[in-house]
Amino acid sequence: MAEGARTTERPGAERAGPTRYAAAAAAVYALVFVALAVDVAVRLWTMRARFESATDAPALIAADLVRAAVGTAAAAVGVWLAWSGRRAATRALGLMLLFADVAYLKVFAGSFPGFMQERLAHALLSAGISQRILTFVFGDAVWAMWLALAAFVRFAVGFPRPLTPAAIVAAGDADRRGALRSVSFAGADVGAAFRGLVAKLRARGWLGTAPVWLTAAALGTLAALTEDSIPARTAGWVLFGVFAGIGITAARAGRVEAGPHERDVFDWLVRAAAAAAITAGGFAAISVLPAPEAVAFVLFVVAPVVVLGCTWMAARAAAAADREDWRCSRAGL
Repeated sequence: MAEGARTTERPGAERAGPTRYAAAAAAVYALVFVALAVDVAVRLWTMRARFESATDAPALIAADLVRAAVGTAAAAVGVWLAWSGRRAATRALGLMLLFADVAYLKVFAGSFPGFMQERLAHALLSAGISQRILTFVFGDAVWAMWLALAAFVRFAVGFPRPLTPAAIVAAGDADRRGALRSVSFAGADVGAAFRGLVAKLRARGWLGTAPVWLTAAALGTLAALTEDSIPARTAGWVLFGVFAGIGITAARAGRVEAGPHERDVFDWLVRAAAAAAITAGGFAAISVLPAPEAVAFVLFVVAPVVVLGCTWMAARAAAAADREDWRCSRAGL
């Protein structure tokens, strides 16, 4: 192996304990929002006679119950991967699902409170907890998105095996040369730029556990606290995009070296991301354009189930890849 391609990280070298404890805490946190979703559904049921249309209350109740069901299932899958994963990257995938689940439960919560939520908020405010802290804990989703992204980066640089800088650069050989690459600026090879960046970060150890998690936690907290500032919010999303680009670049390199089960993990994650992106685009569209109720129902009810299904398939493939890797290591292959 070339000198610049070495890595001291080994598959599963990261201690499982901290990841499992973090997963358990994230799952409990997610289940709080599951309980709040059920609470909202119960309150809507008691108020069903006040709605003008007979279909309004059932549709809203269904959306909240689906949110609770999807949130519970995603938390269970995340904990399963984080606790049963033999490789650090598999456990990181479980953490990614858990923090993404928290973000989903917050984003889809809406502004209508349930009975329990009202009493809880009043009790916490009476105890001297500030409104800003309550918003950070129960409302802000951006910091959970940053933590999910950190887990994705850690998964991408370690699955199926810890990536070397040389492997990241070599992954570009599989890229199709674009028709405009020879044209100045228009043909800029963004992929090559990110591969170079990721290879340098990897060689310097900046994509290790501590740097990735501390950076994401700091930037996520900062983004939540400065959300009212347009320049800060814009800069935060730019940095989020760069961080995501680092993870995607590493994941593409990992897929090149992956076996059949391992490649399935990447492919199902791509499908989940595509479904989530389409859903986000749909929400953006209905926020500015009139849309039939059926569209909103699909976005709130059907789309989360599709994303959950894709992530479940990715989790199954990751578990199968873990078992296959363990059998090979036991056989000395």
